[in-house]
Amino acid sequence: MTGDSVTGDPVTGAPVPPDPAGRPGDDAPAGRRVLTRRTLLGAGLLGVAGIGTGAWLAGQDTAPVRPRPRADARPAVGVPADVAHRWVGHHLALVKAHGAPAPAAAEMFAVLGIVLAAAARPGAVVVPGPLEQLRLPGPTSADPALTADAALAWLLPRRYLDSAGPVLVTAVTEAEAAIERAPAASRGPAREAGAAIGAAVLDWYVRVMAVPAAEVRPVRPPGPHSWEPTPPDHEQAVLPHWGAKPTLALAEVDVPADPPPFSTDPGSERYRLAVEVRDTVAALTDDQRAIARHWADGKWTISPPGHWLCITSRALQERGADLDLAAHTLLLLGVSQHDAFVSCWASKFRTDVLRPLTYVRRHLGDPQWLSPVPTPCFPEYTSGHATQSGAAATVLSGVLGDAPFSDPSPTGAPARSYPTFGAAAEEAAVSRLYGGIHYRNANEQGLACGRRIGATVLERYGTA
Repeated sequence: MTGDSVTGDPVTGAPVPPDPAGRPGDDAPAGRRVLTRRTLLGAGLLGVAGIGTGAWLAGQDTAPVRPRPRADARPAVGVPADVAHRWVGHHLALVKAHGAPAPAAAEMFAVLGIVLAAAARPGAVVVPGPLEQLRLPGPTSADPALTADAALAWLLPRRYLDSAGPVLVTAVTEAEAAIERAPAASRGPAREAGAAIGAAVLDWYVRVMAVPAAEVRPVRPPGPHSWEPTPPDHEQAVLPHWGAKPTLALAEVDVPADPPPFSTDPGSERYRLAVEVRDTVAALTDDQRAIARHWADGKWTISPPGHWLCITSRALQERGADLDLAAHTLLLLGVSQHDAFVSCWASKFRTDVLRPLTYVRRHLGDPQWLSPVPTPCFPEYTSGHATQSGAAATVLSGVLGDAPFSDPSPTGAPARSYPTFGAAAEEAAVSRLYGGIHYRNANEQGLACGRRIGATVLERYGTA
């Protein structure tokens, strides 16, 4: 794919979503370039070849503009958070429509949090690191909810395309309707401020985040230890370069301890871990099977980070959070999820550990063995579920405090209940052992890594 304008998705032929004026089906304006599904899913490059800042924002000043502190820099205090929850729903629908892999979904949610925080908490987004290069305008609208609607309605049709077109049409239509219901005096300033935020975030993404990544090389050359595509689909590795993405809160990716060395010796740690997976799966209780299914979140679902986004949205609503708190929470959650998946993917493709399915079939004498939950198509160590769950739970506990909560099952099974966010994260981690997808150490190390990432996000962004 190149950076040329398109009028439909090159894979599905779906119509172009609304243009900035909200006209569904119109061709992309001259000079405008749209990121498509192929880009979102990381085919070939992390970014789009040939797209520069000027292609998006002609005449944009390139000097960094840092928000100026103001006494009224939190205009969303007391404002209902309906706009945040509505856009959470649209983003979850986008992830499902795209079939977005978990790392790409986490990045989408990070951008959502950035935009919401820019509208609701001017000055709260920028911290040293990649986000320091985000050139946000100063606040120019007194209505943060309308500004958020205008910003996301401006941004999403330019950032995503293809089979999710109908989702984007719905999202933009609802945002436009909300803006039109507002007093006439509020509409113009909100549209102007929203467009400025959307343009700044898109410019930042293209300059800083959507760039070709260096190859992430395994520590060792390929050998019997190496991951390989697994049955029944034998799919190639997803997003092998994602570990080279810039992190947002971490100075660099979090590097967990190395896994045990590969061995087929019955006395080795690797052999013991594989036997544990096989024996655990053989003796699963009904509750353990339910846990594995509850946290599965595989392809064409809301994804693992989407599961935690749902938990967060419900927790905010249960606490009656205003837009100020909701935007801050979603910012921290999104940043933590993005950094968790970058760190996890860096570990996966650095260590290149084969999955339990391959080990059990090849070295434990069970050539027809299958994992109860389909084995994902990327290396084993560490667990993405465990890493992102540890990060999410740490952030949510720090910002919202812990209280018992119920998590409805995405499969329609009975909801599961937890005393704390941390307890849910621990169950999400062990669910991958029950599903036959991960060795125990990948879950434990991933959970610890995620907790460190969550703590760093809280330290850099604050809890209030």
